[in-house]
Amino acid sequence: NAQEYPLWVNAVTFLVAAVIIWGAGTRLTHYVAGIASHTGWGEAFVGMLLLGGITSLPEIANVVTSSLTGNPRLGINNLLGSAAINVLLLAVADVFIGRDAVTSVVVKPSTLLMGICCMLLLMTTAGAVATGDLLIFGVGIAAIVILLMSIASLWFVAGYDERAIWKIKGKREEPENEDDQPEAPLATLVLKTV
Repeated sequence: NAQEYPLWVNAVTFLVAAVIIWGAGTRLTHYVAGIASHTGWGEAFVGMLLLGGITSLPEIANVVTSSLTGNPRLGINNLLGSAAINVLLLAVADVFIGRDAVTSVVVKPSTLLMGICCMLLLMTTAGAVATGDLLIFGVGIAAIVILLMSIASLWFVAGYDERAIWKIKGKREEPENEDDQPEAPLATLVLKTV
């Protein structure tokens, strides 16, 4: 029980865990970029699916636990709070990077489409929270709609860069640096990611 330990022990434990997570996250982004390169699925899709899924594991655990213990409001607030913190982190990164806005660096149609899909999902979630939900066989209609929208968003974004009929003007796409991509085989990258 962490409450029995002195504050400094908890603070040191937190800092050590934060350093480990930071290092793992840095490596993970390289592995996911390699998987995107090997599979041809595109960085936006693989990043959304793998990085988004992996970094959402704590939220999934919190939502499942809060729902099973009869406190679904805690789960919903956790998810919406997490989304708000992610947007805040983008703003903070913009301040510290200073050159261009973080969001202006990624000038791919799939990234913009992914942002639009995320906004639609959040609006649907907010609408369901604000208006309530109807149950069908113990499952909310809004939950089914959000699940189907999520699957459709993943499908729609996958490979969108290759089939997009529009290009962003006024910003040159920088060529990909070969040194940034891991040279490990796909199977190795997948195992390291897991």
